[in-house]
Amino acid sequence: MDKHRVVGSVGAIQLRSRQNLSMQKTLGVALASILFATSVIATSASAQPRDRALFERQDRVIWNYCRNNWDDDCRDWDHNRHHWDESRYQRWYRDHHRHRGFNPEDAAAALFGFAASMMGSALTSGATNSHVAACQRRFRSYNPSSDTYLGYDGMRHYCRL
Repeated sequence: MDKHRVVGSVGAIQLRSRQNLSMQKTLGVALASILFATSVIATSASAQPRDRALFERQDRVIWNYCRNNWDDDCRDWDHNRHHWDESRYQRWYRDHHRHRGFNPEDAAAALFGFAASMMGSALTSGATNSHVAACQRRFRSYNPSSDTYLGYDGMRHYCRL
């Protein structure tokens, strides 16, 4: 009799462990489903702008740009504009509006380049004038704008004096 009781209790333990395993699988599937649904809802909510007026203003800015400049971003916006979130718009705006407005770095670079070219032209103007004068003395067919002369072979050659 004790033998049947032991076998019966082993069967009950096995039944309970199957029930626990089944319950764990069910809870795992339910938890995975909840996490998936939450991520889908969060993604779709973040893809839509929070404010309709903001979306319309951004839409107008992109449309004004894309009327004249049809590039890959404009095609993407044309097909997927309702999926553009705030970060996508900000990335587009940053990439497409760098050239607008005053940029102190660009102004400094332009000023430095202008000053360097003026100094370089002042230093080489004497050498250039003497070069042109020497080539004009040596070759009657010398052309100062191209720095070439007409050779005996009928071809134009650079003056290397």
